Amino acid sequence: MKKPRPLNKAQQKMVMENLEFAINWGSKNSNFGREQLMSTCFLALSRAVCKFDPKHPRAVKFQSFCKPYIRGELRREWKRFRVVKHAEVLSLDDETREPLDKPLEVPVVPTIDFEAIDAREMKPLLTKCLKVLTPYERQVLRMRFFENLKFPEIGDKMGFCRQAIHITYCRALRKIRQYLDRIGRLNRNA
Repeated sequence: MKKPRPLNKAQQKMVMENLEFAINWGSKNSNFGREQLMSTCFLALSRAVCKFDPKHPRAVKFQSFCKPYIRGELRREWKRFRVVKHAEVLSLDDETREPLDKPLEVPVVPTIDFEAIDAREMKPLLTKCLKVLTPYERQVLRMRFFENLKFPEIGDKMGFCRQAIHITYCRALRKIRQYLDRIGRLNRNA
């Protein structure tokens, strides 16, 4: 990774003044510990302050300017953290460990025992989740999950390109996640 260039005193002051803001904003968008978050945000602010020009005619506040840098560093750190985490898991079991010639395939979604889930309990929740979506998003999810079609096939059926279908798919899943997160927060607070 390329380190940021050395900062002058004014830039160092700007980084230190905004470090707490960056940590607070980053903690809402990640689940890192404070030390890891602090070092990531410091690096992001160091990069952002080098590019920031307050005299530019269309300049925005530095806190608005630095958010994409913080988000990018958090994503990079998350990817590095995930790779290291899985490497540690591999190194725990030396007896069954095989040399890694090819990349490690890690399942993203844990397996769910659908037999153990009571359908009567889930149906109202799923109905509410689907009401959050537009009819177009519901149709894309139905074709993807129940008809097991790939994005190009869905695009051919609906008359859109693969990228548009993928964007709709991601937007629908994000809406469902946000809705379920909101319900979870309300249940915890109640």
